[in-house]
Order: sequence, then structure tokens, then C-alpha cells
Amino acid sequence: MTGSNPVSVEVPSSGTLAVKGQMASLKSLGVDTISLGAGELKFELAPHIRKSFQYLAKHMALGYTAAPGTDQLRQAIAFKELQDYGIETNPATDILLTPGGKGALAALMHGTFGDKSNPNFDGRDEVIVPTPYWLSHDPMLKNSGGKMVNVDCPASQDYKITPDQLRAAITDKTKYFMLTSPHNPGGTSYTDQELEALAQVLRENPHVYIVTEDMYEHYIFDGKERTHLNKVAPDLANRTVRVNCFSKSDEMAGERVGWLSGPEAIMKPIKSLNSHKAGNAPVIGQWLGISAILGHNMMVSAYENPEAFSSALKSGTGKAAFDKVSALRAQKIPVLERWRDAVLAKLEKTDLVTPRPGGSFYAFPSIEAYIGRKFKDNLPLAKGLSANDDLSELGLESSAGKTITSVSDFAKAAAVHAGVGIVPGTDFEAPNSFRIAYTEERSIEAAQRLVDLLEHTEPA
Repeated sequence: MTGSNPVSVEVPSSGTLAVKGQMASLKSLGVDTISLGAGELKFELAPHIRKSFQYLAKHMALGYTAAPGTDQLRQAIAFKELQDYGIETNPATDILLTPGGKGALAALMHGTFGDKSNPNFDGRDEVIVPTPYWLSHDPMLKNSGGKMVNVDCPASQDYKITPDQLRAAITDKTKYFMLTSPHNPGGTSYTDQELEALAQVLRENPHVYIVTEDMYEHYIFDGKERTHLNKVAPDLANRTVRVNCFSKSDEMAGERVGWLSGPEAIMKPIKSLNSHKAGNAPVIGQWLGISAILGHNMMVSAYENPEAFSSALKSGTGKAAFDKVSALRAQKIPVLERWRDAVLAKLEKTDLVTPRPGGSFYAFPSIEAYIGRKFKDNLPLAKGLSANDDLSELGLESSAGKTITSVSDFAKAAAVHAGVGIVPGTDFEAPNSFRIAYTEERSIEAAQRLVDLLEHTEPA
């Protein structure tokens, strides 16, 4: 007799990580690869964070921390939110440090949604998610027992939800509205006026809580100022859970430190459950997070003299340190703008339709004009590949002479014939688009390879 399947909810693996793994496998075969898949900036680690890393290694800063995270980093995050958004956050009750931004979202969902394995779960937890969305939203929601309510936000409206769309999607079952700005995967960013219009709808529906995903908040282009829903509408701060991490802003992807901040009524049960599920966020990353917000000297103060650190945050010392680090981080913006402009200039030579990103480091081209075309029979393989290489174990094969029926067909061809990794839009609920991350100088070369690949298409 065969037992029942112990897995209650099966979800697909991460598409971005799959692309990263695929590129690594092709590279091992000798292919000159460029991955535009994972959102991982290739800037060097900032000098103040590098110095802090060396300090922590010397002092053997290891061991468990309190489950919600170190008091000092939670104080630093509360200070950051005051400076950036103008809102007061209680570091003792309102902030939870987690293993990465994904860990923050998972903690939020598992801590506040009903569990499908619970027979008393009534299935009333709806979450409004503008589509296209970050590819981990759907599996996380399914696994936690939440119900995704998709709102189609096409490229023609810059992937942004409108007030009328939000109002129409809200029901008495709505628990959260998820807002990502700058957008992943589209790269667009909401303005103050757009946020205020959404805030008015949310004021009309006081039972709806808001989740803001702020991972890309530091990268706003074309001279526009950073903004945030809570900066525009501070009256909604007591209904907002903010999700953030250090991986996108400070090249600390491998340190795996993210956080949730929000009202104590929501955070208390999340923190309790997370103490069992995760214990605590990585300790080295927690200390480095202080350096990422306030610089090395403030991190040393936090480590060696917590009382002096807390006092500094209440004086001009904390503000000066925060402003200095913020100015250093802002130096990356013109570099990202240059990469964006160069990538778009390449893609504009094709029939791809690519909305101009106003932030983050993503672009989201539509391949709709190429659906139904085919690759030419003489389509060359990527440099380093030969016809004798067995690609079947990677789920790949030559696309020569084959018709493009979906964006997945194009993504596979990009890997095999251009050595470029892209994430199909099917993972973002946008089946005719694909996401590229321009995270390094070679992103420009990768864009040219995609252009060359499309030049090898013809009518079917």
C-alpha cells in the first residue's frame, strides 16, 4: 500500500536562480556566458563595508543573536526610516531581521495568512498583486495559504496599477495590497501623485493592509527624487509593512539579511513564528548592515559601545554618518543610467518593445513581434560551444530552423546561441516578455548579442 503524498503544496523553483545555474553549467563547457538573470549588482563592495567585514573577522563576531535581530541594527533601520520616510518606527517592537528579503516576505506571509493544512482555515486571505509581479510572489502565497488576486498592469501603463483598478479589486476578503516601487521586473517607479491617488483608495478601505517592497528604492533615475507611500501618506504607516534588504542596495547578496518593519500588532505574531522557523538572521550580515546604513565608525561604536551608539543616533553624528553613506551609494546611479541607456539603445534596433525603466536595474522587453518567426538554419552556436556538446542534461538544444512559439523558446536560444541568460516573462505572469538585469558593464555586450540573435530570424 502506497502512502499519500506528504507534500501539500508543490511550487516551481526560482526562475532567476535556474538561469544562474544554467549559465554556470554552460560556462563549465567553455561558453563565454553573460547572465542577465539574477538581480545581483557587480559593483565592488563599498570601502566602509569592506573595512567593517575585516573588523568583524578580527573580532570573531559570531554566535546567535536575539531572534528579532540585534538591537543596534534595528535602531539603525528605525533611524533610516525616519530619515528616508519621515516616520517613527519602534526598533524594539516594529522591526524583524530575517535571512534575506525572501525570508522577510516568507515570514510575513506564513505569519499572517491562514494555513491550508488547518481544517479551520476559511480561505479568506486575498492579496492584490499588480501583474507582472516578482516571480516568488505566487509560490510564496500558495504555500502560505494566501490567495493572489492579479491585476493586469500592461506596459502601456508602465506596469503600474491605477486607483480604479485597485478599488475594483478590493473585497471584504482583501488582507494586503502589495506595492513594489521601483518595479521588479518592469523597472518603472511611482510618482508622488500616483502614490497619493492610491493612498486615497486605501483610506476608503481601512481593512486593507499594505506591503511595500522597497529593495530598489535607492535607484531612481533621470534626476527624480526618491519617494515612498509612507512619505506621501504617513497616515497609512500604521497599516503598512515595509520589506527591504541589503542585497540590492549594498552588494551584500550573500550575507542574507533582510527586514520587515510595521505596526506591532502585525509584527508580534510574525516575530514569534519566525523565532521557531529561522532563529535569527546571519550575525555577520547584521553588523555589516549597520555599516551599510551608517558607515564603519558607527558600526564599531554599535559593536563596542551600544549606549554611545544609541546616543549618536539622537545627535547630529548619526545624521552626518547617514548622509555620507547615502551620498556614496548615490554614486552608482549615473553608472546604472549609462548601462540602461546603452542597453536600450541596442534593443531599439530590433522590434522588441521595451518601456523605459525609471529605476531599479531591470528592463522588461516584449518579444510579441517575434512570435511566429523562426531562426535561420545557419544560426551559429554561442562562442565555446560545438555541435558535439550534449546539452540535453541542461534541457537545451539548438534552435536553428525552429519557430519561436513562446518567450521560453527565445530564452533557450539566447542561452545556446548567444551565451546570454534571460528570465522568461512566464515566471512573472507576462508570457510575451522577458526580464534582463543590467548589473555590469558586460550587460551592454549581452544586449548586442540578443540583437544579433534576433537578426538571425525570418518569417516562418
